Amino acid sequence: MQESFAASYQGYISNVSIYAGKAYVVVSGGEYDGIKSNCGTDQMVYSFDPNTSLGKSMLAIALAAKISGKAAYLIGDGICTGGSIYANQGNSEGLVGIDLKG
Repeated sequence: MQESFAASYQGYISNVSIYAGKAYVVVSGGEYDGIKSNCGTDQMVYSFDPNTSLGKSMLAIALAAKISGKAAYLIGDGICTGGSIYANQGNSEGLVGIDLKG
């Protein structure tokens, strides 16, 4: 586990996946709000537990953003972890909040 700055990123969700009990959301086509995370590149991969009440809500909002094509604002927890299923797109950071824009 590698500590990093918590990344907030506003952009468009390109992928939503569930793998090995974790949900993964890839957001790109936007920009960081503040300091760029050590975890991301020109996009961010966030992960969270979809089995909690918060996780279920975040998954619903992520899917709504993906389907609608609207921008979303995602807030990370600052903890960069390996093991993302999108290894070619960077590691993942824990997701603690998401806002569907527009």
